[in-house]
Amino acid sequence: GAGQRERDAQQPSPGAAHAAGPEDRGGPAGVTRGGYAVVAELPHDRSRFTQGLTYHDGVLYEGTGLYGHSKVLRLDGRSGEVLSETPAMGQAYFGEGLQYRDGKLYQITWKENKGFVYDADTLAPLSEFDYKTTTGQGWGIADLGDGTFAVSDGSAYLHFWDAETLAETRPRVPVTLYGKHVRQINELEFVGGRLLANVWYKDVVLAIDPATGVVTRVYDFGRLWPHSERLDVDRKADCFNGIAVSDVEGEIFVTGKLWPKIYRVRLGDAPDANNDEPITLGGGYY
Repeated sequence: GAGQRERDAQQPSPGAAHAAGPEDRGGPAGVTRGGYAVVAELPHDRSRFTQGLTYHDGVLYEGTGLYGHSKVLRLDGRSGEVLSETPAMGQAYFGEGLQYRDGKLYQITWKENKGFVYDADTLAPLSEFDYKTTTGQGWGIADLGDGTFAVSDGSAYLHFWDAETLAETRPRVPVTLYGKHVRQINELEFVGGRLLANVWYKDVVLAIDPATGVVTRVYDFGRLWPHSERLDVDRKADCFNGIAVSDVEGEIFVTGKLWPKIYRVRLGDAPDANNDEPITLGGGYY
């Protein structure tokens, strides 16, 4: 999703936090907290406003945002070294989500309703496409592995596109947590049958059933790089954003906009025994 400088007007109002009841600890609603462990840390250029991450065969692809600075990069998945990159897109486009599929990269844009397709090896532009979403914006995109892309737009809704024609193929599905719509759904990645999603300005990854939109697990990454440390290191650092699969089952890459590192983490299969805090996203997200 776009950054604070461009979307201050959309920042959720600081209303009262969602009251945590017994169901917020998992239980009847079937939602659990997931744990994780950091496996590796890769250097990340703090000038890169990360909007999308995707991975294939040892290469980590990154899509960045901001008008005049948006580009697509190929990174070494082990070292984080930049292998190649596109020229900046200029002032006309604000890059957003990025997804690899069958030798191509699919990039969407924030407000422009325009997408771009690149050769994944050379980053040569191949084609462009137009699209519509609930908000008229593009935020995240993920390959569901069944010939369908799932797309987010900052609302609670998931959009489903045919991966070949890029046409919308089935009804939009809202993401829900305890029966409430979760807005600001951002970067997406499909892992192990679940759709993983960032939520704008929250240090969480939601695990979502893509068929129903129901959140089944919440991974709290608030301790990965705590806000207090971010302020000490670099006050320009923006929000947690970016999820990609890796070459190891159960391990993903995560990072943030203008962050100094990309983290490779292993997601826990069992509920997080070290964190029994209530599951809540706070005011403004429901």
